[in-house]
Amino acid sequence: MHQRLALLKIGLISICVVIMTLNKALTQEYTTYESGKTNFDIGFTVGTTFFYSNIEITALVARRVSHYTILEAKPLAGLISQLLLFEGNNDRYRIPYLGGTLGLSLGKKSKFFEVALGSAYFINPQSGWGDSAQNILPIATIGYKKKFRNGTFRIGVGFPNGLYLSLLF
Repeated sequence: MHQRLALLKIGLISICVVIMTLNKALTQEYTTYESGKTNFDIGFTVGTTFFYSNIEITALVARRVSHYTILEAKPLAGLISQLLLFEGNNDRYRIPYLGGTLGLSLGKKSKFFEVALGSAYFINPQSGWGDSAQNILPIATIGYKKKFRNGTFRIGVGFPNGLYLSLLF
């Protein structure tokens, strides 16, 4: 079981690296979000809290709608993994999820404050979550974003990420 999850993580990271390389080669390079243009970025997010860690692959679609405002849509796929083992429990839980957010970034040129809200379907959760309606939970982030010539750096807090760092290319 642990070997299959390790292989899944390696596979997801490999796919992410290939997609980021192709995306970088195929897109224009510019430092800021230009008015009226739609930007596409693909990357990954890692997050943690005291009890669990999180890795997420994201595709960000962003469009500047005014001088200070950018609207964003972000489909995502992630995996939550337990960090600590509690007494009597030898298995670490892992919960994959799929979802998306809609967000708003406020700022000028390349530095932004961002807020995003959405929902995700958490697949194969622990026992007691049998109803599929209970598997759909809200997700949210609030943070800082810096746009560079070759990508975007994000840092903030949210659910399910906890404290997160993100790189988009």
